[in-house]
Amino acid sequence: MISGLFDLQIRLDRIDRNGDPLAKLDEMIDWEQFRPALETLRDKPRKSNAGAKGYDPVMMFKALILQSLYNISDAQLEYQILDRLSFSRFLGIDIGGKVPDFTTFWLFREVVSRSGADVWADSVYRSEESVCRLKALAYREHLHRKGCRHRSLSEREKLGNHTRSRVRSRVEHVFGAQAMKMGSTLLRTIGKVRSRCKIGLRNLAYNLDRYALLASPSG
Repeated sequence: MISGLFDLQIRLDRIDRNGDPLAKLDEMIDWEQFRPALETLRDKPRKSNAGAKGYDPVMMFKALILQSLYNISDAQLEYQILDRLSFSRFLGIDIGGKVPDFTTFWLFREVVSRSGADVWADSVYRSEESVCRLKALAYREHLHRKGCRHRSLSEREKLGNHTRSRVRSRVEHVFGAQAMKMGSTLLRTIGKVRSRCKIGLRNLAYNLDRYALLASPSG
């Protein structure tokens, strides 16, 4: 049991000496840059100034990044923040501070922006129907062009395929890294909108973690 602030600091120092990756991530990322967009997401007119104003949106966003990095459920996210000093410190929650429950995390994730995306795929997925469908769903298609017996690819199309392959290879590297570090690429959710949100958060978590590694002096 931690009996005082001095004991708590000793515990945190030991965590740092053993190499806390969250401390490095927190140091390298300017989390306040996300605040304007996050405040806009939940900016709803209040009927009165009475009642609690809710949790800090940047803290909630960082919690979702934690969830994506460690591939844990909403309930496990709540428990791990309560249980692990490294998690609570990363979020700026004091030892006796109030921790959001799992429903609050779920609700916050529901208000995350929902927008279109880019789709990268091999030529086997390219057809007039698939291109039209992606356009109707507001996706930007980057599907490989394919030739046929009576029509070879032009030099411009070959160059375009080469450019797309370079992007796809990097994306496939990300999938591999996520499967190794985050446990799995399997999503447990219902609906395309929620799946898109979780995929976006997982990709963002990967990018932030990768940036912290590359930008650090020892990276």
